Amino acid sequence: MNSGLNWTDPDTLSKADPYLALADMTDCASFRLPATADEDMWWLVLVELSDPQGATDTPLARLLAPPRDWLQVPTVYSQLDAKGKRFRFCTARIRQPFFKAVLPGGALADVVTRYQLCLPVEYPVKPLALGTPPSVEMAGQSGPVIALIDGGLALAHTAFLDGQGESRIAHFWRQDDHLGSRYLGDRRRTATPWPNTAGQWQSAVGMGYGAELDRAAINATMAACTLHGAVDEGAVYQRLGLWDLDRLAHHGTHVLSLAAGPYRYAAKKMDPDRSPDWGTQSRGTTSHPEGCDLVAVQLAWANVLDTSGRSGDAHILDALLYIWSRCDEGAPVTVNLSWGNNAGAHDGSSILEKAMLEWCELRTGQTRIVVPAGNSYQARGHANEKLEKDERLALNWRVLPEGHTPSFLELWFDRDLANVEVEVSPPGGAGFKRSAAGVTTWTNASGCVAATLVLLNRPNLSLSGSMALVALEPTAGGDASMLAPSGTWAVIVTNWADTPLRVCAYIERNDVAMGLFTGAKQSYFEDEAYNRGEPIDDPGVQRATRTHVKQNASPVRRTGNFNRLSTDSDRVRVLSVGGILRETRTPDVAIASPYSPRWEDADDARLNGRKKAPDTMQHSDDSLALWGLRAAGSRSGAVVRLVGTSSAVPLAVREIVSGRQLPSRPEPPGPGTGGGVEM
Repeated sequence: MNSGLNWTDPDTLSKADPYLALADMTDCASFRLPATADEDMWWLVLVELSDPQGATDTPLARLLAPPRDWLQVPTVYSQLDAKGKRFRFCTARIRQPFFKAVLPGGALADVVTRYQLCLPVEYPVKPLALGTPPSVEMAGQSGPVIALIDGGLALAHTAFLDGQGESRIAHFWRQDDHLGSRYLGDRRRTATPWPNTAGQWQSAVGMGYGAELDRAAINATMAACTLHGAVDEGAVYQRLGLWDLDRLAHHGTHVLSLAAGPYRYAAKKMDPDRSPDWGTQSRGTTSHPEGCDLVAVQLAWANVLDTSGRSGDAHILDALLYIWSRCDEGAPVTVNLSWGNNAGAHDGSSILEKAMLEWCELRTGQTRIVVPAGNSYQARGHANEKLEKDERLALNWRVLPEGHTPSFLELWFDRDLANVEVEVSPPGGAGFKRSAAGVTTWTNASGCVAATLVLLNRPNLSLSGSMALVALEPTAGGDASMLAPSGTWAVIVTNWADTPLRVCAYIERNDVAMGLFTGAKQSYFEDEAYNRGEPIDDPGVQRATRTHVKQNASPVRRTGNFNRLSTDSDRVRVLSVGGILRETRTPDVAIASPYSPRWEDADDARLNGRKKAPDTMQHSDDSLALWGLRAAGSRSGAVVRLVGTSSAVPLAVREIVSGRQLPSRPEPPGPGTGGGVEM
């Protein structure tokens, strides 16, 4: 895979995605399965279009006209455009000519403001199965609607049935076209196309890939698998080809049961408006979560296993458009997106974050997207520092052995790259460095690219500043000649300019998602001055640098380890949720979960305005001794316990749908003590 771009050309570097440079240097070898000789090579990108020039101008129409054999967009975006909704974002399947068409002077230069590459995981990107957009409106849900974007939904579970035993899931879209992933543990079924033996799956109208079920199809399948009045849920999933639901627990099932399931899966407090016979009521009779219609999107398993998120942003945006197309315009919709990653600019200007906000703004009905604040507060994955002239920031990046997935480190700067130098040194080896926009690679003993350093001014991933991407190939597995060495990689940033330089460093998430077998190993920063004995950063310790005495003993910080999907200052439409313990010291003080970002700390100045605290807090653990919350397993009657702020999100969704007030962060934040947050 190669974009055909010249990475020494200033035009290329002026409007670029650093991960595209990485893909060109490595051929995405650590992400996708080897290409076949006859492979039809496509890429998947997330696109931000230019602002409309006048009431009749549609940038999407200009993108698609004249038709190009190297660019495809799901027709659901054109449907939205035809309604007069000038949504400035879309996903696209593209071929190589796209990359030059968006450069200055190219055919799309005045249409595409920026784009973001979604790295292919396992399977090559396929062209869309585009059909003619429907001429009539699809029957939508009038609401209220709880929508889920996640992985692994046990759709026949009783938590998602109404009082008459029928499905509350009005629409269900699975995005992948294969039987799961090689990382799910069954290689025999990996490359097999998804079966439709029951005849219930339909093409996902407007999307061009995957397949969907409506409520009637779900009910018909359950009826066909009912014996003596009981639904054989295992038979339902076998009939539908959902073999991945054989496992005890799934993230999507657990989350949706907390958001919309019966009371026994919700928070341990009785709702004041609950009637004793609630479970017998029909769906749609109330705005209570148990009566809401449900719309669910199951992300492709390849996106689930790639916890870095570098493959999934486009699929999340497609999921939002699917939800919109299956709901009435004025329907209140609350989206549960219990998903997240660690890197990014954290300034709210990424393409997906801007698209999520605009998606909420354009819908007529009350619309909210609720996301987790993240689970990496103690992960030593973030560092920040202000460098004066001739000062340097030295980071020790510990990359673990037996890691089967690549590791990414992003360094973000608050100004351009003038007189900024980044040097990277492998364990025990000579370093390589750059001090201007461009790409430098490091080859291992086999002569293969094992590390890539990309420096860009104004990269497509943000609207301000500059960045450096350090990307390492896996340390184990695959082709042994292409591996990066494990150990401590030294990353040094030096500011040679008179102007101060603010550096924010983020290690991307690289852990193993529940139930998968990727062999991922999360890297982290090492620093002797980092205080591992306290739950929050200590703001009172001073340390001497070459030119100044500075507060805080270590540049490695807890504060700033935040989900990159919700770093905008908007606290109404896209809401981030942190986790707290049910156990409390006093009735009005709750204790933040150890892994969750929190409201109280002293790093506002160091983060230079970047978001650091959740918009609201909900329970995600019972106590420090009993982590996680109990909720639905993959079969009715099964209860499992999962840990993370992903479990706090659905409880916030319940509160929103029920019309109750969510706790909000005090302004200004109080100092707090011992990890407590006022509620």
